[in-house]
Order: sequence, then C-alpha cells, then structure tokens
Amino acid sequence: MENSYARKYASMGPGKYSYVFAYVITAFFYLITGTLVLGLIFSGIVNISPDDVFMLELYGFVVMLIFGVSYIFIPAMSGKTPSGKIQALEFTLLNLGIITVFSSSVARYYYDLASIEFLGFILITISAVMHIMNTVPFGKKTVPLKPKKVPEN
Repeated sequence: MENSYARKYASMGPGKYSYVFAYVITAFFYLITGTLVLGLIFSGIVNISPDDVFMLELYGFVVMLIFGVSYIFIPAMSGKTPSGKIQALEFTLLNLGIITVFSSSVARYYYDLASIEFLGFILITISAVMHIMNTVPFGKKTVPLKPKKVPEN
C-alpha cells in the first residue's frame, strides 16, 4: 500500500502541484523582470546598481525555483506530505522578502533603509526555515515511495 503522499500526488492532474507551479511561474517572472531591468540599466535608461537586480534574480529566480522543485523531489523521497497552509505562508513571506530587499536596496541610494532591507532578509530566512521544516522529515520514520515496475518490451 502506498503512503499518503503517493496517493495525494501520484497523478499530475491540475491542482496537484499548485504551489510548485506558483513557485516556478513566479521564479520566471522574477527572471524576466530582472533581465528587463538589467537591459534598462546597461542601456542607460535607468540609473540604479546592477547589484540590486542580481539580488532580485538570486532570490527571486534561483531560490524560488529551488523551493518549487524541492517540493516535488524531497517529499517523494522521504514520504512526508507537506502542509499546504505552510506552503502558502512560506510563498507569501518569500515574495514579501524579495520585494522588500529589492525595493529597499534600490532606494538606499536616496534614503537610509538598512533596517527595512534587513527585515526583508529576515523574511527570506523565515521562509527558508519554514521550507526546510515542511519538507524534511525530522525525527519521523517515513517510507520512501516504491518505484513502479515498468513492463519490458
């Protein structure tokens, strides 16, 4: 008998990986936004530091993509079913942190917003800790999914 994660996520029907798709779509949104802003910076239209955009692409694209993909692989290997409520809160905190870090780092050339930028990094850190706690089975014995037999030709 398969565990609850396998029953819940075995088929790739719509809605089964809604947060995975949300993470991936949001990651590509941040990639496109960062690339367009970098183009505006390098063409001289926008006068901000490229370092701010690299932070947006690091946390917005790379971290979002890693979080989304890890919601497929880690629970499938460990057998732990992630909580949808924690996923929603984690997704929200991560986005708030990314937007806060990016906007405050752009505005720091005009205002002293170091404490607000630090708050953004705290939100990202809380989101990362929530992600780890939601995916990795600490102290629980779980049963990994058994591979399905593939018929030979």
